[in-house]
Amino acid sequence: MHPTSYPVFRTPGDLPNGGRILLYGAGAAGVAFDTYLDLLGIRAAAFLDTHRAGTLAGKPVFRFDDYMAAHRQPDDVIVITSSFHREIAGILRAREVQAAVNAAAFATSIGDYHSRLLGLLEDGRIVLFR
Repeated sequence: MHPTSYPVFRTPGDLPNGGRILLYGAGAAGVAFDTYLDLLGIRAAAFLDTHRAGTLAGKPVFRFDDYMAAHRQPDDVIVITSSFHREIAGILRAREVQAAVNAAAFATSIGDYHSRLLGLLEDGRIVLFR
């Protein structure tokens, strides 16, 4: 791993324990990753985005600068879910964020199947046979 890189997400065990999870990337891949975490019983607290704020999938979206100024907690873990992961990693390094995981490849790959995955859900469970 490059010394300025963040660990790559491969399994839920790659997420550090204890802190809030914030998903950096308020797009389709971020929503897909949020759905994946929900299926595992893991709740992301919010989305982060470089440019926009509001709500997405029932969760707040904070502009990254606003998050750093007013919402950051010491044990927060940022999970990068955007295809712009290189730029985001640079932003995090510039702000000396240590607790981050790069899930961009995983999130974008499940983002491709997000609508199909939602079609298999019934009462919060995946139904393979009907």
